[in-house]
Amino acid sequence: MPSATVDWRSVRRNSQPQPGRPAEILGARRRVRTMYRIERLGYVTIEVADLEQAIDFYARVVRLEVTERRAGVAFMSGGADHHWLRLEEGPNPGVTRIAYQAVDRTSYEAIAADLATAGTDFIRGGDFKVDRVEEWIRFRDPAGIEWEIFTKMAELAVPIAPNGIALDKMLHTLWVVPNYDDETAFCREVLGFEVSDQVEESVEFLRCANGYHHSLGFARGAPGLSAPTFSHFCVLVGSLDEVMRFRHNAVSLGMKLELDILRHPTSGSMGVYVIEPWLGFSIEFSTDHAVIDDATHLPRRFVMGKGALDVWKEPLPPPRVDSKASFTEKLDPASAL
Repeated sequence: MPSATVDWRSVRRNSQPQPGRPAEILGARRRVRTMYRIERLGYVTIEVADLEQAIDFYARVVRLEVTERRAGVAFMSGGADHHWLRLEEGPNPGVTRIAYQAVDRTSYEAIAADLATAGTDFIRGGDFKVDRVEEWIRFRDPAGIEWEIFTKMAELAVPIAPNGIALDKMLHTLWVVPNYDDETAFCREVLGFEVSDQVEESVEFLRCANGYHHSLGFARGAPGLSAPTFSHFCVLVGSLDEVMRFRHNAVSLGMKLELDILRHPTSGSMGVYVIEPWLGFSIEFSTDHAVIDDATHLPRRFVMGKGALDVWKEPLPPPRVDSKASFTEKLDPASAL
């Protein structure tokens, strides 16, 4: 891992060229041209204690299907990509790696060059028959999260057909980290993410070349947090009906909700969060997630509060009425909704 004193802003500034997909960010005084290096979230690797139970959960609740199996490993997907999840049976259950696809070969090599400049150790690999991606770079970021940046993923000849819920794509991951400032700077300056929005100095939402409001997010950990904590991954679906069908199915199977139906003010998305039963992170199903216009979007900073998470829970102002008595005084509490 790199030293905590690394100036991440200088890493990319001093590395030439700056390849990738261009974005036009409108600033207060001038238009700044930058380059995306990451195309999208590819998949999440999860180590599980019981592979058969995990497959059953992700098939029944998340509606994914197994695309390939080998000893101790299962790949699962919900679309044309070979996998959205890589499940590995092992003694240390948890999210072990997140994998994002590079925009192109030039961006892929530029990331490797900047990792080397920053003194971040990384390894190269890629066996298409084993990993189902062509080439990858793996490393740990300043928080200790293991990343994989890959070039291309295998595609299914016949995309997985909807099975009760029409799944669109794996959209984003979000982590709670102890070194929030170093982590967000690293992802911006080395990996090429752009800031979409922030909630005060506590949450940052980062986008990549696919344009969605965020493909990655970080929350500042509470004092004393020593290691990153995986919060959730998000599956994008096509409508609110799909979100609610996911909710109903999960609840009927005995799953608990971390967050019930809500609308985020940042991305504008509506969704629900179901708690994974063994590891405790959440799985978000959402719809109407904003696509950013790079030419006009300015990052916003929201005030922390109930409305920063869910606009529907922002408290209403006092009523514009000069009432002499409260109507609630004569309500039967037992009949309240």
